Amino acid sequence: QTHNNMAYNRINYLNRVHEIQQFARQFYEPGRQDRSWAWVWKNRVYPAFCISRRTFTSYMSIDVERELSNENAKSNRVTV
Repeated sequence: QTHNNMAYNRINYLNRVHEIQQFARQFYEPGRQDRSWAWVWKNRVYPAFCISRRTFTSYMSIDVERELSNENAKSNRVTV
């Protein structure tokens, strides 16, 4: 049962990461200095989610779809 709780918490974590990624991508514009990832974090993400810049850069590097499919595969396994 502990494994299920850990997977549940991991899935919630990944859902939060995905929410922040989608929110941030709305404001990022490649090639524009005034819409860099640093600007997006400082002016949009930090006021809305109160996460550090280090956490933000970590979240943006996560492949959420791949991680969620791994979690789903783990939860579908039958343990004896």
